[in-house]
Amino acid sequence: MSVNRGQTATFNCDVGVKNNHATFFLLQTPGKSPQLILYHHHSYTEPKYGPGMSSVHFGSSINSAGTEYQLIIKNTDTVDTDTYYCAKWYENIGFHSDTQLGKNY
Repeated sequence: MSVNRGQTATFNCDVGVKNNHATFFLLQTPGKSPQLILYHHHSYTEPKYGPGMSSVHFGSSINSAGTEYQLIIKNTDTVDTDTYYCAKWYENIGFHSDTQLGKNY
C-alpha cells in the first residue's frame, strides 16, 4: 500500500467469522518486536489501544456482520512505514494473521 504524507491509510482484515475473540492490529519495525496498536471486537463501542497508541493517530471500524475489520492510520508520516499485521483467535485453528507492508512517500 502506498499513501502520501498526511493522507489516511486503511488496512483491511477479513476475519471470516464473528466469534467471541477480539481482532488485533500490530505493527513491526524491522529489527524490533511487534507492537500492539489496538484490538477491537464487535461488542465494543470503541477499540482498546496498546501502550503509547491512541485514537489521535489510529482508528478502527467493523462491518455490520462483525467479520471485516479496518485499521485506520490518520495523517500518515514516514514513521508509519512498517509491516502491519492483523491477528484473530479461532477456537478450532488458533491464531491466523495477515500481513500488509505500509509505505509512505
